[in-house]
Amino acid sequence: MKPRFEYTTFTASEAERISSVNGENQRNLRRHGYLAPIAGGKAKFGLEDIARLVVIGFLSERGFPPAISTTIANFCAAMVAAHALDLEDAVGDKDARKALIEKLAPDGLHRFAVVTGPSPNKMQFGNNAKKIVYAASELGGAIMLDLRFYGSRIVDGAKRPLVTFLAKERDVA
Repeated sequence: MKPRFEYTTFTASEAERISSVNGENQRNLRRHGYLAPIAGGKAKFGLEDIARLVVIGFLSERGFPPAISTTIANFCAAMVAAHALDLEDAVGDKDARKALIEKLAPDGLHRFAVVTGPSPNKMQFGNNAKKIVYAASELGGAIMLDLRFYGSRIVDGAKRPLVTFLAKERDVA
């Protein structure tokens, strides 16, 4: 029987510490439909939500409007989350870590993402930055994101494992 697990959830203040998107900006993003609405009273962010916020925060600090930064963040949130899980501090069990990463990144981990076009309409993932930037440069402007860096920001900011393993049903007396 496979072990069951739960992803760690984060409060709005923890999300702010990890992503640099403050509570007021989180509310504004939610109010304008860029983040999922809150079910219940308090905001809880899952791993992919935090990954989105990290990318949104990075792009917002560089002057990108919310519509563009959110679109880009939605493209690469799963890959950023997979990179976060790839770090030893995120998940202790090596086999479980591999299985969780495969769910988020079934085609394998790619370190870089390049977004091209006047509105972010094309995303390329790869491990060779020079190669994918060269390919993207033929289409005009390009934005390059280091997904492993964002994953490490999540793990460093979380200060706790990203996954909690639950007891197997037959192990519970």
